[in-house]
Amino acid sequence: MPIDADHENITRRPSRDDPGFVKLSQQLQLILRCQGPFKRRVWGLDPREKTDLLYRMLGVDDAMDELESVYSQYVPGTCEWIESNLQYRGWLNDRSLQPRVLFISGPPGSGKSVLTSHIVQSLRGRSLSCQFFFFQHDDQRKQSAVSLFRSLALQLANKIEPFRDYLVALAAGSYSLEHNTQDLIWNKLFTDELPRLLPDRDNPMYWIIDGLDICGSGEAFLSGLANPSLSSIPIRVVVTSRVTPTLSRVCNRLGASLQVQVLRLDKDATDAQKAAMRPLVRTKLGALHEHLTDQTVLEGQGNFLEVNRIVRGILRGKSHPLTSPDNVATSQPDTRQYWKEVAADMSAGWTASKRAHAKRILTLVAYARYPLTIAQVCEAITRYEPMAPDRYDPVQLCGALLQVDGRSRLILRHRTAHEYLVAAEGRDLCCESHEAHGIILAMSLKAMARMSVGGTDSQPRLSLPPDSWASYATTSWEFHLSRGAVYLDGELLSIVDSFLEAPTVVWWIFILASSNQLDLLTDASAALTVLHARRSAMPSLRHNVDHKLLQWATEMAMVHGKFGMHLSRFPRAIYDVVPAFCPETSPIRTLHTSRDEASRLVVKGIPDKAWVETLAKIPVKNPSGIACTSQYVALSSFGSRRVRLVSTTNPCSAKTVHHQESVSRMRFSNSGHMLALASLRTISVWQIDIWVLRWTFAAPPAAPMVDMAFDSGDTALLAYFKDGHVWRYPLEDFAAGSCCLGPALAVGPDGRRHVPKAAAFNQGATMLATAYYDLPLSVWDVSSSGLRGPRPQSNAARQDADRAPDPVDRIDWTPAPCHVLTIRGGSAYAWDPDRQVERQICGGRPKYISSSAGGDFLITIHEVDGDCFSSAIPRVTLWV
Repeated sequence: MPIDADHENITRRPSRDDPGFVKLSQQLQLILRCQGPFKRRVWGLDPREKTDLLYRMLGVDDAMDELESVYSQYVPGTCEWIESNLQYRGWLNDRSLQPRVLFISGPPGSGKSVLTSHIVQSLRGRSLSCQFFFFQHDDQRKQSAVSLFRSLALQLANKIEPFRDYLVALAAGSYSLEHNTQDLIWNKLFTDELPRLLPDRDNPMYWIIDGLDICGSGEAFLSGLANPSLSSIPIRVVVTSRVTPTLSRVCNRLGASLQVQVLRLDKDATDAQKAAMRPLVRTKLGALHEHLTDQTVLEGQGNFLEVNRIVRGILRGKSHPLTSPDNVATSQPDTRQYWKEVAADMSAGWTASKRAHAKRILTLVAYARYPLTIAQVCEAITRYEPMAPDRYDPVQLCGALLQVDGRSRLILRHRTAHEYLVAAEGRDLCCESHEAHGIILAMSLKAMARMSVGGTDSQPRLSLPPDSWASYATTSWEFHLSRGAVYLDGELLSIVDSFLEAPTVVWWIFILASSNQLDLLTDASAALTVLHARRSAMPSLRHNVDHKLLQWATEMAMVHGKFGMHLSRFPRAIYDVVPAFCPETSPIRTLHTSRDEASRLVVKGIPDKAWVETLAKIPVKNPSGIACTSQYVALSSFGSRRVRLVSTTNPCSAKTVHHQESVSRMRFSNSGHMLALASLRTISVWQIDIWVLRWTFAAPPAAPMVDMAFDSGDTALLAYFKDGHVWRYPLEDFAAGSCCLGPALAVGPDGRRHVPKAAAFNQGATMLATAYYDLPLSVWDVSSSGLRGPRPQSNAARQDADRAPDPVDRIDWTPAPCHVLTIRGGSAYAWDPDRQVERQICGGRPKYISSSAGGDFLITIHEVDGDCFSSAIPRVTLWV
């Protein structure tokens, strides 16, 4: 029985507006969402299994290691001034329900990261709910907004039990963050569900973010805090950053919708901040005369690196002329000059051998994808260098620039040290970018070739030591290839050729599958495609590897798309099963044929001699509709009440749901856990993770449905009917009824209103694309309060419309960026409503087209010799 059925006679409530009925409805909502079927698949898991699921989905390290590494640089007395700062105290003591941001900016070397670690430790010392993140200039994995979202989500899950259960349910349902944009991930992890799952809003949550300027989309994170769904959550955010025009503009713009305060360490420095330099000076120099301390503090201008430079000069015996306060206020610290002096002192007594060794060490540390351990650096230099110099201890040799953190990783002492090394001034100690990536690429490919020797098909190496150079090479060689592809010389091309020609590449895929990192196949495919394009532009410099690049780029993308899910569960399948299912021209199959004929698996019925983009072919009789998520493809037939749901990981597995009438429309929810079915008189909503009918609604009479969609939080179903009206059906507020949001009708040149021929909502139902007879395609903006539109068209779009285009037969949307998919004239097209640009994506006279909610593939149905088949197309091959 649907949960919104009439319970009034049972509960003895006078009406749906009765407070008792409303409270009961709210409790039922909470049970269904937090304790009911959505959590069914995680009920039987123990705490360790839940933790493993979370870490696999989010893929982040323990944040405490990074905090301890940064906090180890803290000198007592240098950060306590923040406790008395009026802006910080106002931020800390604010008990309102609205989010509040304190933006702390300052130049390089002003102590922002250490100050961040001190704030975190101070909040933790008060037993406050504190989540934090440090963007890292030397770790490519910690430079994106997505890495911030993953870390915050894991820390929140450890504090908020309902939020943890929500994430575990997502992980148990095979939800993946890999194919989603940062906007979708932000909505999925925070704005859609966090407001519902927060048990206590009396105590604020504190988010402390360091180095937002390193993130390429930091402004998107700040803008996301102004989302209306977070407006009633007491989130307190501290952001530290260098001064950038983009972030400054965002802070000014958000001031209208979000309480944002800016604290400039360079301009708003108080006497307390300047006095905080005294402990650092005393620590560096010991007991000094008071006037020398005062002078150093004065000239340091509140900048830790500048104080260090002055102290170094004093210790080296250089005379330091007094500077007037006026000159101090107008001058700016030169951090590169500081590191130049440090490097000169460090290298003063080096021999040629020491200098060559130090340059290799600093090159590896400066250009590695993420920080390397001491063991990895030493192994890379001594074992995979063609002319390895004498071995020296990295810390003893380069200790003025390098330090070892708590995980035995070699890191540069400061972000400004990295900037000095990669600039022209640091060429004596560090290679240029393209040369550096080429050197690391050669080391990586040699390491993988060496580690795979002896690892035959029958006995491949099962794992790699985590602190070995080979473990870094397997996950990062494509990173260095993509950044050094322009300047690969003949020797490097030969190394790449040997890697692609030998069984090493199959062993590499096996290692990725064993460590659940098969997504790197897509990155490697993209890197090889870029290298192929570069080589094609140089026809006079041909190499034997040129004809293999595009072939292996296709191979890696197809292996990931067709077999990725199975390889993650059974890594040995890359040796035992996958080659038999590859086409005849596949390099993996070619390598496999060298094995004993009696031991090979033989598969018959594969007609393709080369790779095609089709993932599966599913016979359908009289197809009337199609819908898909990352887990299921839903197929309906004309005149049938049944809908078949086919698993995307195993097309041979299918289940069936039944509707009351012949199904005319289908739509999956954004979470993928619900499926809406519509007919002429009825709309039903199924929860497909437990195969239960949840809601049933009556459709408007005598108005066939054109399209329907779930809103961004899956809290309501929106439907567009043939009479041009949009209706909203609530799924959680049982006391509320359905309502009409208004008409979406086009007005033609004759002034008449035209009814739609085809229409489709985007994911989240914030936009509606409509097509009419003899009128151009139009896009409407949808909100819970009504409709706005249609959007105006550019001159080019209006001119195209004047040429009487083919009528649109079908419409769908891709996820962000939102593109309208249409079928007309026997081809499928994608139209960008923002740029108003259209391109053809496939021919073959498709009848239906649909995009998965995650955007990882499209589904089309074609007519071929009277039969129908569905094909899944990876987006990586579609949108390149």
